[in-house]
Amino acid sequence: MPVTLAFHYAADDPYAVRMVVNSGASPLVEWVFARDLLAEGLVRPAGLADVQTWPVPRRPHRLEAGKGALHIRISSPGGTTILSAPATALRKFLNPTFEQVAAGAESPILRLDEFLARLMIADRLEGGAM
Repeated sequence: MPVTLAFHYAADDPYAVRMVVNSGASPLVEWVFARDLLAEGLVRPAGLADVQTWPVPRRPHRLEAGKGALHIRISSPGGTTILSAPATALRKFLNPTFEQVAAGAESPILRLDEFLARLMIADRLEGGAM
């Protein structure tokens, strides 16, 4: 069944990519998964569990992975499906995301240490035990 895929990225959530699946026959479905999973899947199989990606060459006899399409396998308790997206379109989507937040530079943006410190202080103020 043909579906429309829309990908979204926000620099304030630098590890994540949002994929909205529109089948036209049912409500929109949104999946959130790692940006790196999408990028890695363009060159080699990637992912475990609910989301897996792998390249599909344009022509099977040409082994230039990622030149054709990317398969995205999504699984939930309701079932499993495999979606395909053109590799060139995904590269056009991903390239600006890596310009916004380079690979490996995500953590300082989230300031996780600061966030955890605030949580620990709040917990102590409320009398929680650690």
